[in-house]
Amino acid sequence: MKFSTADLTILRIRCQKCGQHSEKLVILLVRKDAMPCSNCGSRINLATPTNKLLISETAASCARVGEALMKATKLLAVIAFSASVAYAVPVRAQALKKEPDPKQLSCGEKVLVENNTCPAGQILEVTGSCLDTRPAIDTVLRGIQYHCVKWK
Repeated sequence: MKFSTADLTILRIRCQKCGQHSEKLVILLVRKDAMPCSNCGSRINLATPTNKLLISETAASCARVGEALMKATKLLAVIAFSASVAYAVPVRAQALKKEPDPKQLSCGEKVLVENNTCPAGQILEVTGSCLDTRPAIDTVLRGIQYHCVKWK
């Protein structure tokens, strides 16, 4: 579907009789030979070389703007889709070289530590302590936990 801004653009044409301008949408002027003056009611000739050029160039410009808007809309749709896909794809966690201070980890927070304490192909997963927090109904009070998990 082609889109043009001609149905949104107003063109002002000057009446030869009274000198006042009349406004019409470009889409309405494209296929007409004349239009009534909004001030004196006389017929404004749209078939003059100046008016024909003005109307055709404005309509062409509106078509170019419409194409650019459609391309921009498609580009925005592609960007939005790409962003949603990028958001949905999980990112591999960064591994720390040394274990953080226990007070730096919040309750249940997990970090990966690459300190060669686990067998090949595994990495140390450290889970923060929940001992210093107020217990909730579903919280099991535990200290810092260490587990070797698969890596790479």
